[in-house]
Amino acid sequence: NIGAMIGGPLGGWVIDFFGRKLALMITALPFSAGWLMIGFGSNEVLLHAGRFLSGLGVGMASLIVPVSKYVQT
Repeated sequence: NIGAMIGGPLGGWVIDFFGRKLALMITALPFSAGWLMIGFGSNEVLLHAGRFLSGLGVGMASLIVPVSKYVQT
């Protein structure tokens, strides 16, 4: 939840700086890193960090996807 709360505003900044298409591709980075940390994590710290990064990706994507749907190219 904390990662998603940070990911929303961060997603808005990423859209403004990189554009919506590249911003949507950038969300794959925290998703992938988070799931790798969860999958291969051997201690509690890695699991929490993985959940944080996954939440960050969810927060970014939840802002980027609706913006991408209504913007005409």
